[in-house]
Amino acid sequence: MRSRVRAVLVLMAVLGTFALSLFSSGGSLSVLPGKGKVSDPQIYDRILSRIAGGERYYPVVGEELRANGYATLEVFNWRTPLLWKSLAPLRPAIRRWLLTILAGTFVISAVFVTARVSRITLAITLLTALGAAVLMSAPGAAAMGEAWAGSLVALSVCAYAKEKPWTGFGLGLLAMFVRELVAPFAVLATLIAARRRRWTEVWAWLLGGVAYGAYYGVHLAHVLAERSAADSPGVGSWVALGGLTFLLSTVQWNALLFFAPWPCVCACLALTVAGVLNPLCPSHVRWTAGVYAVLFLVIGQHFDRYWGYLTWPTWALACGFGADHVVAACRSLWDDSTATAQ
Repeated sequence: MRSRVRAVLVLMAVLGTFALSLFSSGGSLSVLPGKGKVSDPQIYDRILSRIAGGERYYPVVGEELRANGYATLEVFNWRTPLLWKSLAPLRPAIRRWLLTILAGTFVISAVFVTARVSRITLAITLLTALGAAVLMSAPGAAAMGEAWAGSLVALSVCAYAKEKPWTGFGLGLLAMFVRELVAPFAVLATLIAARRRRWTEVWAWLLGGVAYGAYYGVHLAHVLAERSAADSPGVGSWVALGGLTFLLSTVQWNALLFFAPWPCVCACLALTVAGVLNPLCPSHVRWTAGVYAVLFLVIGQHFDRYWGYLTWPTWALACGFGADHVVAACRSLWDDSTATAQ
């Protein structure tokens, strides 16, 4: 009886998510800048070229942001320097290949995590992970911190799923230094380690957090020194309460979904929810996928939809485990109804 109730609740959650998403505003994304505008990747590539030419990091970033109408009073628009300073000496083709290799590595890791679960878990995970990886192989992705951080987070959750916590810790901490949006994942990993009484890992995360706080403090000091009274403020708060509309725009940030029918996007979100509800889904996958989905209901402005770079590698795993959970729920109901009929 309990298994039947659980199956009904899972299917209700999945169908409810799909139905709500279906009637939310949405449609195909435009990956090109508007007429007369320069895209973020083009601006970022220009910043990298100038840094490679020997110009100082913060003056270059400030000049390019101001020249292209960015809200330079908003601290979060000033990217932390680790990634761009590391990429600047490299040729654009090499940057692209390195990110493509990293994305391919998370696809292979996802296969190892799901291969022994079920065929449908493997198939859905592989399909959606490839969609994320293909998008990361595009020329404009190499300068986007979200793409690098998303790949590193996915590799981290895969390492945790294979019981390699120190590999997971190292990759997760590196991801946070690449992009501050990884901070919720770091908090989750710390809490999971504490729940499992892995106190050495807890202390490692806490020390990593202190190191990151110092790093970001230095970054903040440089930004405040570089800003001027003429800098423009943001158009609105990051707490934009975009709800399902914004969340679905990040879900659509997958090469398979750019021009797919809208129900396909809704189905991917519903499968992600099913994965979060699947007790067999690795803890780091479940919590990371679920927490970012909830966060994106609250934070993020409409132009931040590229945050899907950060979440899709992990959502791919959640989708795979979600598909398996839906199939298991349907089988449970079918078996119960058959037994009752007999």
